[in-house]
Amino acid sequence: MKKEQRDIALIPYPQRAFAMNTFTRNVVGGFCLCVLPLLLTLAQANPQTDKTNTKESSAKKSAKDSNLPKLDFKSVIKSYKDTSQNTSKEGSQNTLQEPLTELTKETFFDSVEARNVNLIKSKATFASLLESQKAYNSWESPYAEVEGDSTKNGYGRRELEVSALFLLKPKLPWVQTLLHKSLSLQTLQYQKTYNLYKNLAFISAKQLYLTYLITKEKYHIYIHRESNFLSQLQIAQAKLNAGSMSKKDYISFNNAYLDARLLKMRSQTQLLDLQRQLHQILGVEMGEIVLPDEIAESTDSSQIGTSGSADFGANDASGYDDYERAQKGANLSRHIEEQILSSRRDVVVKGLDFAYAQISLPKARENLNSSLYTEILDLQAKDYKTNAKISSRERFDSIEIGAGVVHAESSDGVKFRVSVPLPFTPKNTHLKRKFLALHSGALAESQITKTNLAISLDSYYEQLRNKKSYIELQKENIQNKKGLVEMGKIAYEAQKISLFEYLTYQNAYMDSLITLADAKLEYIAIQSMLEETLGEMLQ
Repeated sequence: MKKEQRDIALIPYPQRAFAMNTFTRNVVGGFCLCVLPLLLTLAQANPQTDKTNTKESSAKKSAKDSNLPKLDFKSVIKSYKDTSQNTSKEGSQNTLQEPLTELTKETFFDSVEARNVNLIKSKATFASLLESQKAYNSWESPYAEVEGDSTKNGYGRRELEVSALFLLKPKLPWVQTLLHKSLSLQTLQYQKTYNLYKNLAFISAKQLYLTYLITKEKYHIYIHRESNFLSQLQIAQAKLNAGSMSKKDYISFNNAYLDARLLKMRSQTQLLDLQRQLHQILGVEMGEIVLPDEIAESTDSSQIGTSGSADFGANDASGYDDYERAQKGANLSRHIEEQILSSRRDVVVKGLDFAYAQISLPKARENLNSSLYTEILDLQAKDYKTNAKISSRERFDSIEIGAGVVHAESSDGVKFRVSVPLPFTPKNTHLKRKFLALHSGALAESQITKTNLAISLDSYYEQLRNKKSYIELQKENIQNKKGLVEMGKIAYEAQKISLFEYLTYQNAYMDSLITLADAKLEYIAIQSMLEETLGEMLQ
């Protein structure tokens, strides 16, 4: 936050109109010989002085009005979670050249930083604000002033008098020192703010990738479940044709297969969307999923394996059964699955896998006390305090000094000028009160933010610990259900239980695997919120 700049009246160049009388011809000749070369030199060195001064005045006003973007940490976190996948679409220098199957963590996060739109904008904004402040801290450009007048000499005759001054307006040391201190505080604040934004983008990208990994696990589970139901549908079809199964039971088998296939297709859609976001981060095109010619030229793929499902048992008349339709649909799905999970589309980051957060609560609290949030808020308060001091000292911040020569027909001389501001108005008093109020507000905001972050930290840490216990218990539950499935298979092959009971064991086992994957996704989301609270990644 910068203090407001006083309105400084720029001294324009005077109109160089001279009263020329017939008896002053010699004086004009002397003026041409002495002053015109100086004017020509000034014109060549700075042909657009008026325009330049106007632009400098605008630049100074802009620099003084430039404020450090106020950090609303909740909106910052939400912004970077929502937009960490936004990428710059111009230029090829940010496009990843490595194969997606050979990415390292460093390459992955470098690509996130290079292609994140928010980071690019923030970096440019911070750089521009610093340059504006540096421009304000600099002295104003020196300038030359030339005046001409017609005066009476000691003999009562009128003659032309010309004066040329070179003027400076330096900032005084007691103000310049504080301005440099404010600049150093802002530079450090901008750097830490950018690092915070970068960490938030990394946390969001890491959450996206881990979500992709777990969703891929779920996708494999759904594929396995669909395959199981397809094989059971084949058995049920054979039993229906042999007359050992009722149409009602057969319909139940077919519905179970269709439900399994629908769940897999929903997971496939989620996986494709996550792939899209990862490819945007990396700047790599995914490519089109190509269907085999025999499938592309046939009926619409959405009808394969589902058409005719309302007329179960009609295959005796048509010679076309539900299992054959389902098998064709499975062949198409298998072809699509191979392309989705191929190295051309799949994203693998070595060293970035699901893992429990390895940090103790005391260590997390210690990290929070020295987090970027805390440092940024403290620097903001210090900068407000420094600006309050600047406003107080700027009552007398600069003087204007100049020296030059005076030339007339009858005499020559030296001329000096000193302009001193008279701070009789309460403007700087109000500016000082303004920054003191902002300083007080920043301290209160810092304390409240620290308290809220500490509360969030404790809550997320407990949630992580509870979710970890849930995952471990679910793993034990999966092992029990896996053993039950194996025993059920033996009992079914010995014809001690029915096929329906055996499928119930299998469904319970698959549901447990999916529940475990969902628990991991919840753990990843909570861990990301904990990392956002700390302002840094835990691993």
